[in-house]
Formats: sequence, structure tokens, C-alpha cells
Amino acid sequence: MTDIVPMSPEGFEQGRAKLQHMKEVERKALEVRLGEARELGDLSENSEFESARADLWLLDQRVAELEDRLARVQVVDPNSQPKDAVLFGAKVKCVDTKSKDVELFELVGEGEADPMNNKISISAPIAQALIGKKVGEIAEVKAPRGIIRYKIVAIT
Repeated sequence: MTDIVPMSPEGFEQGRAKLQHMKEVERKALEVRLGEARELGDLSENSEFESARADLWLLDQRVAELEDRLARVQVVDPNSQPKDAVLFGAKVKCVDTKSKDVELFELVGEGEADPMNNKISISAPIAQALIGKKVGEIAEVKAPRGIIRYKIVAIT
């Protein structure tokens, strides 16, 4: 996979810190657990050993995925982006044209998405519909419940 992964400087640093923690803290703790389980005796019937080995394998997979993503990152400073159109890093205030609900979205990289805090991945359908739009324009989002139309009220 060679796709570029856009990410904010903060998101990149968080990813690097998470990777370091996984390698230096979580992996070492699992290695200790694996060693302790190995000392319990017969490995063929040792569920503690099998569990620790499986957990270590899963952690190694997560580390590999995060290393791959971080290797493909293109750090984009949201402050350097133009503010007249919706681009990566933008905070967009929208109004649902049907329900009149006001929504606020911040477009972030895939590893930074946090829907509970209105941070949506740049690859999400809503973000894709908003990209390139300007204040006053309508973005149409294809959703399971039908097409949702958002009027863009502000971009920061």
C-alpha cells in the first residue's frame, strides 16, 4: 500500500508516541508475561503461554500497521491551508438543510479521527463531500438514510 496518509503535526507526534509506547512498554510487559508462562511447565497444554503468545502476535500486528501508516504520512499544517475552501485540517460549520441542525466537523487524518469530538477522517463520506466547497455552497452526502445536504456556513 503506497497511499499517502495526510496527518496534522499533532496527530503525527501522537502516533509516534503511541508506537514508542507499544514497543517499549506494552511489548516488554508481554515478553515478561510470556516468560513467566513458559516457566509454568509443559507448553503443549499451557493456556497462559498460548494467551500471552497470541497477545504478543496481535501487538506485533498493530505495531506493523502503525509503522506502515507513519511511514506514509504527509504532515500537513492546517494553519498553512487556505481558509476560503474546505481542505484538510479545516473546521467546518454546516447546517443540515432539512433538519436545520448545526454541525461542526474538523477534517483530520485517518489515525486522528474522533467522532465524539467532531473530528472526522478525511476519507469519510462527509469529509469527501465537503472537500473543495466554499461558504454558502451545498455539500451532498450519500448516507444509509438517504442524501443529506449540508450548507456550509463557516470555515476556520
